[in-house]
Amino acid sequence: MDKIGPGGQIDPKQGKKGPLVIAASGTTGGTASGRFVVTGTSGWAENRAMGSRSLGNRDLFMNMINWLTADEDLISIRPKSTEDRPLTMTAQKVNLAFWLSIVIFPLGIVGLGLATWYKRR
Repeated sequence: MDKIGPGGQIDPKQGKKGPLVIAASGTTGGTASGRFVVTGTSGWAENRAMGSRSLGNRDLFMNMINWLTADEDLISIRPKSTEDRPLTMTAQKVNLAFWLSIVIFPLGIVGLGLATWYKRR
């Protein structure tokens, strides 16, 4: 049985409640000291998950490598690159935006102000 539904959501009847440990790290002592990182699965480091802009998998992986190589000063959350998302509107929508923002809403506020003034007068 699969614990993940078709849309990627976890089935609440079969999935475990969190928080869950996904990774652990540690150091070894003694004469030969070292560091290790253990993860539950390698699925988070596959190519399609690493390329995702919304997940922090790339940062997690790079920070693990930096910690393993004792480069703690390189551990950080990298800024996300900006995404160009142009606004495309039809002429009808531009016209509607103009009339609503420049004419109708300001006149409505003036009208409500006048109505309040007249009522209190």
